Amino acid sequence: TKQDKKKAELLGDYRMNHFNQLAGISSINRSQLLEIQEEFGQLKTGETITAADLETNATCGEFFPAMERSPEISAEQRLANLAQKLDQTYQTWLSALLNDLQDPVVEEHLDLLKTADRKFVDTFRSEKSLPDPLPSKLVMALQQALSGLTRVPILPAKLFSTIFPGGAPATVDEVKERFTQFTDDLIKGQDRSKVRLVLESDSSAIQPRNR
Repeated sequence: TKQDKKKAELLGDYRMNHFNQLAGISSINRSQLLEIQEEFGQLKTGETITAADLETNATCGEFFPAMERSPEISAEQRLANLAQKLDQTYQTWLSALLNDLQDPVVEEHLDLLKTADRKFVDTFRSEKSLPDPLPSKLVMALQQALSGLTRVPILPAKLFSTIFPGGAPATVDEVKERFTQFTDDLIKGQDRSKVRLVLESDSSAIQPRNR
């Protein structure tokens, strides 16, 4: 079907390939990729059927509209939303990588790269876009340059319950104090200059890893 072709087109999009290659970088928000992959897995478009098919079989393969997560949203709209999310996430990852590469701590790591590898990173920084296909040497150079950063996830539900316990109102000073305590607890024992806080969904959080 038309929807199947669009789904296959999105799955084969160069940005999906880039996501999979870049997901191993410690500072990347991998939960965003997991969400996209989950949405692909939940999206069912069904088979093409005729009126004669419906007379003999009321179902179409394994596609049951009533069991879909959002039956009121058409497959076309869900695919359009997924395409938009893919593009937005890709731009978010690019911006995050470019911002991290401007960090003074990362600058020190860049100086330790081999000349050829450093050239890959410098080209990315100047052009602000990634080539396709994505060179494995560039990915490895980014991993090495950003290895000094520690990624620490923040879960929205935990943040909310800490700042507004029981959902009760709070003064500005209370919010400031609780947020400061919350972040201090998150990064306890770590070099705060190397920590990067990342907002993640509560359902797909990944524990922080030091590299």
